Amino acid sequence: MKWEYKVVKVPVTGVLKPNVNPTAIEQVLNGFGNAGWELVSMVSIATENGATIEVVLSLKRATAEAMQVPSAPPPLPEHSG
Repeated sequence: MKWEYKVVKVPVTGVLKPNVNPTAIEQVLNGFGNAGWELVSMVSIATENGATIEVVLSLKRATAEAMQVPSAPPPLPEHSG
């Protein structure tokens, strides 16, 4: 199977007190899921003091080539004998 990948950054709200919004992440994931993307990993990126500044999503889906249904195999040659 051949895959294509996408990396998406989801910003965190709030400057003085960063806030990860699960609903926003869920909306992003549902949008990509409806388009055939599957979540591979989710990582939070933090500053030196530990405050999360963004969430990075790694997604994958089968390429259009991989999704094509193979045609029927050619017929076997007739055996004469």
